[in-house]
Amino acid sequence: MTGRKSAYFWGAASGVAFALFAPLLRPAARSTVKGGIRLGRYAKKVASNVKEEFEDIAVEAQADLDREQNGGDQGGSQA
Repeated sequence: MTGRKSAYFWGAASGVAFALFAPLLRPAARSTVKGGIRLGRYAKKVASNVKEEFEDIAVEAQADLDREQNGGDQGGSQA
């Protein structure tokens, strides 16, 4: 029974401590959340740029293949 009373005491004490210190912790928590939002926005921007680069590379590669195929057909009929 002593362990249970001790657990209740510590639970109540931590609840009171949290209630007392919550106003002091709020600015730090808000700053942490803002940092996470900024990081998410930055990651989204980087991912968008990387996606755009790969799309450009894929279009260029397709154009190269098309040119090679068309050039190969023309060159074969001229020789």
